[in-house]
Amino acid sequence: MKNLLVIGAACADVMLRLDHLPITGEDINLQAQDIAMGGCGYNAAMCAFANGINVTLLSPVGTSGIYSSFVKNKLKDLGMHGPYKAEGENGCTYCLVEQSGERTFLSLHGVEYGFDPSAIKQKHYDYVYVSGLQLEEKDGDRIIHWLQKADIWNVIYAPGPRIASIAQERTEALLAMHAMVHCNEHEIVSFPGCQGLSVAEAAIHVWQMSHQAVIVTMGEKGTYYIDQTGQAVHAGTNKAAVVDTIGAGDAHCSAWMTALCMGMDLKDAVCIANLTAKEVCETAGAVLPLDHYRSYFQKEKAR
Repeated sequence: MKNLLVIGAACADVMLRLDHLPITGEDINLQAQDIAMGGCGYNAAMCAFANGINVTLLSPVGTSGIYSSFVKNKLKDLGMHGPYKAEGENGCTYCLVEQSGERTFLSLHGVEYGFDPSAIKQKHYDYVYVSGLQLEEKDGDRIIHWLQKADIWNVIYAPGPRIASIAQERTEALLAMHAMVHCNEHEIVSFPGCQGLSVAEAAIHVWQMSHQAVIVTMGEKGTYYIDQTGQAVHAGTNKAAVVDTIGAGDAHCSAWMTALCMGMDLKDAVCIANLTAKEVCETAGAVLPLDHYRSYFQKEKAR
């Protein structure tokens, strides 16, 4: 079994369900609200954690504030390895979910977007996941410098929706490390040098920079990916009965990484990731019960 390090945030998701996004000056009533654990790092670690992978979630937990206490208690109850104490408060993400299931995020960043390499206790990792939201922040260069010196076999880069705000040299540094890329169709065309290209053209361009797998999720259209050899493949998926799309991309990446850690090939890894992301879209919130994450891998073993 492989070792996985997740460099990404764990924070509170405050979910607000409403008919539609308000316009300036409008007064609308919410249908419901809820608070749950979330954050790209937490979501990306869950499938691996559920399936017994040796996963470390490197996410700072604040010493003050209501969200810090929430995150600390939830991670402690779960028994997740890797969270460490940092002075300050954890932030949260306000998830506005419309009737269609589409979500809009308003993020209040806190200590969870910092990076302290001294908190990393293990010497070797087979896979390291890096969230683009983490890379964008002030400690982004520290992450790059640590990765360049660390004992790592594979880097996985999930740039996220704010890739255009990430310093170009940071993204290029990760690709120079032969990082595997996991993103959606809107993000792939925002990579350096990909503006104006089609999804297929952009994916090839990124592969030419990394010479590693490039995974592009496309919602109900499935997943388009390029393997290590440069061969392009489209893996279809069944249409989801969408409740909300919160965490769907993170869940896809989480299942895909878990499959790689288990030694599965890219084709099977993408297939399981598609099924996992579909279920997350059909479920309220970003994560599934732990046994649901395990069920897809049990079915794969039974084939």
